[in-house]
Amino acid sequence: MSQIGINTNVNTTGTNGTIAGNKKTSNSVSPEAQHWLNVINKGELDLSTALTKIGSSKEAMGLKNEIITAMNAQGGRTVRDANDPAVLRMNELANDVGRLLSNTNQMNNVSGGIQWANTNWINKGKSDYLANVQRLLEDKTLQEIVDRKNAGATFGALSDTELKALQSASSVLAGAARRDDKGKITGFDISEAEMKRQLEILQK
Repeated sequence: MSQIGINTNVNTTGTNGTIAGNKKTSNSVSPEAQHWLNVINKGELDLSTALTKIGSSKEAMGLKNEIITAMNAQGGRTVRDANDPAVLRMNELANDVGRLLSNTNQMNNVSGGIQWANTNWINKGKSDYLANVQRLLEDKTLQEIVDRKNAGATFGALSDTELKALQSASSVLAGAARRDDKGKITGFDISEAEMKRQLEILQK
């Protein structure tokens, strides 16, 4: 799994109307059907809603059959484009985690018993580090991935097991966070080694 579990080498819909990343077919997709496929693949509508909106005329039935056939060529699942905002954001989050992991000095300052020592006051470096971790934990992209995957979307090589591991790591860190009365994270009731382990899970 690369970049927080998202393999950016995902299947995409080809510009010529054929389904890329699957077994090649000589059948092309009409522009109108391609439009609806794009809407479904982007998560703007599910298949059932899209088919309802298309209607029930004779022409609509032909379009519906074409869309269903194309969906079957995708394995009956929506396929996320590598440029999908959720995919791009997950990759950005992976880079954010990498920066948190590389800053071992501040990781030590915000975890374990030393963080509560009187000599370890909040300074700009520590404050920025905590703010970056909080931003990571409060980001809604992972939940969006979960919701879309539950609805049938495919995100590269991200398996259900890997997705659960990401959710678990995020939950562990969020649960260990100590917050002030305004909800701002002031530290983590977790060892530095455990904090590092959970961040590494998020980055893999």
